[in-house]
Amino acid sequence: MVRQAILPVLAVVGFAAAVWAVNKQSAPIVSVPAATNPAMNPFGRAVSGAGVVEPTSESIAVSPAIGGIIVDVFAVWGQNVKAGQPLYQIDARPINAQIAQAKAEIAIRQASVAQAKASLDRLQAGNREEDKRIAAARVDVARTQVEEANDQWARLKPLLESRVSTEDEASRRRFALKQAEANKVLAQAELAKTEAGGWALDVGVQEAAVRAAEAELTAAKAKLLALEVDLDRLTVRAPVDGTVLRVNARKGQYVPAGGVSASTDGAVVLGDIEHLHVRVDIDETDVARFDKTAKAVAFSRGATRIALPLEFVRIEPYVIPKRQLTGASNERVDTRVLQVIYRIDKGDRPLFVGQQMDVFIESGR
Repeated sequence: MVRQAILPVLAVVGFAAAVWAVNKQSAPIVSVPAATNPAMNPFGRAVSGAGVVEPTSESIAVSPAIGGIIVDVFAVWGQNVKAGQPLYQIDARPINAQIAQAKAEIAIRQASVAQAKASLDRLQAGNREEDKRIAAARVDVARTQVEEANDQWARLKPLLESRVSTEDEASRRRFALKQAEANKVLAQAELAKTEAGGWALDVGVQEAAVRAAEAELTAAKAKLLALEVDLDRLTVRAPVDGTVLRVNARKGQYVPAGGVSASTDGAVVLGDIEHLHVRVDIDETDVARFDKTAKAVAFSRGATRIALPLEFVRIEPYVIPKRQLTGASNERVDTRVLQVIYRIDKGDRPLFVGQQMDVFIESGR
């Protein structure tokens, strides 16, 4: 009996819970007002586009020409710098070691040049008088040795005929005479060479050796100069006057040699923000209605009631894929855009590089 009484009660409770849940889900949705109203088109007909504030110089990513470890950072966010002012320093120890080696190489090459020139001077000047006297004395010694060998051979002949001397002794005396005569010829030739001085062919060869040594010295000096240039480049400097927009460099961080990279990827990012530009993306479907001479205004996000006048600067005549996104629900990302640059007069209003703008350009079509 108890069970039969509980079952209807549970059914009633479940039905009531279901009705309550359905009513709660169908409650009216409360709309939340937008934080700021969107910018309104001030013209009758207009071409609209998303713009981004940038320096007049555009953002300059200052990366090193030679990669290495950062040992010091001089740049500070918001700092005004002059062209040539140091921004950060790359470790110079490897280059300094190469410079020391290059200087030692130059010293070796200078010694080689000096030695080659001394040899050339000696050949061009000929032999000294002392060398000539020494060569003449050697000829006299050789002549004396020949006379002595002839005398000994003349004395040996009668002894050989009377069989007092042996054939071995006779052979030794003949060979001694021939050697003395050969030494005399050699000494006379050395004397003639000494008296003749340097041979023209030898002088030409030595002149070529001097030129080769000088060329090697020049190459070593050029190598040192290149290393000194690299040493100076390890102190990365501001390429233009401007303001430090970003500092991505940290002490102890390895920074690779810079190439063409995104404007915000450099170790330090600079820009001339004394005057500002707005880079506007115009959808390719609106390009036909765009008129560069027409009036244009920009509204910063959060200040949609203040229209900032724009002055046309240039068109970058290359339609590119759209990269700047506004976050609008109806925004297309599968399109291409024409980028137009305007100068903006911010007056006393706070505008910063990278800030998004809503831009409207009057159109008659």
